[in-house]
Amino acid sequence: MATEAKKKGLTYRIGFVFGGLSARYRRFEAPMLRWAIEKGMSATLASLLSGLVRLSLIGAFLYLAFWVVVAVIGVILCKELLLNSSGAEEEELVVFKADEVFPDPYSPENMSDPAFYREI
Repeated sequence: MATEAKKKGLTYRIGFVFGGLSARYRRFEAPMLRWAIEKGMSATLASLLSGLVRLSLIGAFLYLAFWVVVAVIGVILCKELLLNSSGAEEEELVVFKADEVFPDPYSPENMSDPAFYREI
């Protein structure tokens, strides 16, 4: 299905590159492990070393990806700060007048107002 796609996106290309790098690493890893075993390293230790190297490569990739994301977020924030502080005039603050919206029913001018004292 993926080979039938006409236009391959960025994520496809990135995955293709990392897949190629992974295949090259595996081709490099096998002869190194055989050489280490021939020199006297136990097979268990060689497989453990292989797993540790893979985990460290994954960790390095995640570390790099984290800092790339932090840098991208930082650039976006700086861009927004620069665009928003471009010297545009600030709008006036709308003042809420509580006495007009919520009049006091116990004040002398509202004491005999029937709007505040309805029969239920």
